[in-house]
Amino acid sequence: MDNVISVVKRSNQRGGRMLSVADLLEAGTLDLDKAGWLISRIEEGSSFLVGAKPGGAGKTTVMGALLVMLPAGVRLYLTDRSAGGFSAEMSASNNSYAKKYIVSYEISPAFYEGYVWGKALRDMFAKTELGFRIAANLHADTVEDAKYQIVTENRVPEYQFNKCGIFVPITLRGWNREIKRIFYFDKERDNRWKELNAEREVSEREAEIQDFLKYCVKRDIRLIEEVRDEWLAWSSGRPPI
Repeated sequence: MDNVISVVKRSNQRGGRMLSVADLLEAGTLDLDKAGWLISRIEEGSSFLVGAKPGGAGKTTVMGALLVMLPAGVRLYLTDRSAGGFSAEMSASNNSYAKKYIVSYEISPAFYEGYVWGKALRDMFAKTELGFRIAANLHADTVEDAKYQIVTENRVPEYQFNKCGIFVPITLRGWNREIKRIFYFDKERDNRWKELNAEREVSEREAEIQDFLKYCVKRDIRLIEEVRDEWLAWSSGRPPI
């Protein structure tokens, strides 16, 4: 099984089918503009955090759907608290870290698979110094909440927190889940967290990704395995089936 699909499916604690980006678009959780921006940044190797204070808001679903859109050649490593926040496989791997993501199903003191806290969390963030990327969920609605948990409570250096780069909060109202805002750390201009501007100029790559997602919705391509297969084929220049 594809490594990305394997790690994403292991996160499914509630059973049922894992949702894809196409599902999130149809449900109104995510719109094309934000999806295109997020996927283009993740494709380039950005780390990201998904947050919501209430349980059951869909953090793991959103994180998994975005990870499915990683390019070919990227390998995911699930956090393992017993190994200091990273797996033995990861520590034994070679030095080509540019295409490796550390995945945490939740930043939390609870003891479940893929949960990380304390020293293990600090060790996980320290791996960004070697070029590892991070994808993680946490119970936070704002960048300030996320920073408090990671930097203040767990003593992760603030500059390592900022290197995570993207924070995706989920708004939950009843049964409706929506990503209304996205925040990113602007290291190119003034080194601070900013909200994504919906009025910005959409890049050529974002527009191409939007076209791909519209194709998936139109062709009813929903399963994460199918979306990933189509995405890898499309990204390699092969025409969709």
